Amino acid sequence: MSQAYAAAFNDIRAAFNTLFGDVLKWQLKDFQDYVWMITDSIRDAFANMVAGIVTEWIKGMATMANVKAAYNWLFPSTAAAVGRESGLPTGGCSPAG
Repeated sequence: MSQAYAAAFNDIRAAFNTLFGDVLKWQLKDFQDYVWMITDSIRDAFANMVAGIVTEWIKGMATMANVKAAYNWLFPSTAAAVGRESGLPTGGCSPAG
């Protein structure tokens, strides 16, 4: 996730760099263009951050569902105490034979 933050702030830094570079070179264009460039960078950074958070949340939920389903399958007698919300079939470990 820190890579996403670094990339987002690099984009924002690049937008400000363009603005200040053009000011110092006396090549300032319409100020509205710079405002749009900076706000686009901030909006893109925010969208990337939210997408990363949602992706990590989905991965965490999928992992927890898999762990719970495996527990229910391995220990069916105690699964009722824990709850069978996984929706996956339960089985169990039994001795060979």
